[in-house]
Amino acid sequence: MVTPAAGAAHSRTGFSLRAGAVDVTPSRPGPLAGYEARRGAVSTGTNDPLHATLVVLGDEAERMAWLALDAIAVPAELARRLRDAVREGLADPDVFVVAAASHTHSAPRGWVGSIHPGHSGSIESDDVDELIGKVRALAADLAKTEPESVAGTWGSGNAVGLGANRLTPGGPHDDGVGVLALRSVATGALRAIVFDAAVHPTVYGAVNLRWSADWPGVARRVVSAAARAVNESAGQDDGAAVVLFLQGAAGDVSARFTRRGADSREVARLGTIAAAAVIETIAHDGHELNGPMRRLSRVIELARRPLPSIEVAERELAQAAADHAELADMPPLDPRVRLSQSRVDGALVQRGLVAAAPDDVIRFPISVLAIGDVAWVHVPVELFTSIGGRIQSGSPFPVTRVVGYADDYLGYMVDEAAFEAGTYEALSSYFLPDAADRLVDEARQMMKEIR
Repeated sequence: MVTPAAGAAHSRTGFSLRAGAVDVTPSRPGPLAGYEARRGAVSTGTNDPLHATLVVLGDEAERMAWLALDAIAVPAELARRLRDAVREGLADPDVFVVAAASHTHSAPRGWVGSIHPGHSGSIESDDVDELIGKVRALAADLAKTEPESVAGTWGSGNAVGLGANRLTPGGPHDDGVGVLALRSVATGALRAIVFDAAVHPTVYGAVNLRWSADWPGVARRVVSAAARAVNESAGQDDGAAVVLFLQGAAGDVSARFTRRGADSREVARLGTIAAAAVIETIAHDGHELNGPMRRLSRVIELARRPLPSIEVAERELAQAAADHAELADMPPLDPRVRLSQSRVDGALVQRGLVAAAPDDVIRFPISVLAIGDVAWVHVPVELFTSIGGRIQSGSPFPVTRVVGYADDYLGYMVDEAAFEAGTYEALSSYFLPDAADRLVDEARQMMKEIR
């Protein structure tokens, strides 16, 4: 079902907005993406629906859109088809579109196939066609509505307890939640909310075989309900706000050390923590975004890291498996067990990388969107917190948000500490840590060009 934001007479002030969401939960069972331990097991039902959410903004010079999908990733070809579907549905071939995944580990594998060497899976064309058709229909429905004039405000809060560094308790992570609130110029009602946070949506583990958006889905529903209540209580109108989630630099951040379980109650608890941070931020209004909309995108080339021989990769896998076997008597949710299993998984992926013999040069898309003094940098990797922080610290914008899992999927980009420790993320990465230097420099340069 499509849920577009309510329309109103267009005004010459503010930004123009079209926004909506559509349920894209597959109509048939299929394997779930995210955990190799599932061994291709097929979904048994739905815990909560998967959504595609579209926010289209414009001013006198630019038209830009975020398409956020409850999926493990949006590999290059899927991202291209999603962007094309939005443009076709809107009948606007020139709108700039960023396609981003939430990275839930309870979405279809058939949408993405094998997202990385060493991962199993194949693309199911019928499932992809169904998804693309729903996204195109969402955009087409929005194209039939009059764009609404909205004012944008920016604020940020903290979702303490949502996640933590998943490699080292007390290690670097960012509790920050960025919130773009878009209100009707005519009525003041909340029309759309775009928020970002950086925590893996992996509360549900490999034993879960039901579709789920994980904690971001709960957060969206709670924020949407709160926005509706605020609109109604203020006597503005009864329209609900569209809520879009962008996943941040979550490469080394999850609920591994913060979760109390792996069931729907824990998903609801953590999603509520995120939602509370968003709602509190909205309540304090933030500051109005008055500047123009700008955007820039380019593809850079990064060197692929040298890979070990197949013999070395096999030895590292055997050692990781032996170390994990020593923890057989520990509870499966103990963080040490999950960390050990992740090292086995990393060694498996590294062996897959060696066998795949990927190209020496990796094409790496980057896009920057800016509204006033806030910039969003979009990258196609699972970025470590420290690298995201470097992009932010060198930005010419007062506020910079880093969004991962966007417009392709190129695995992890890790820092020096993770590489030296031989973590899952480092073993499975295409890149050496110094690739981050090039990314940081390029992102800063792109922001300078549109500042």
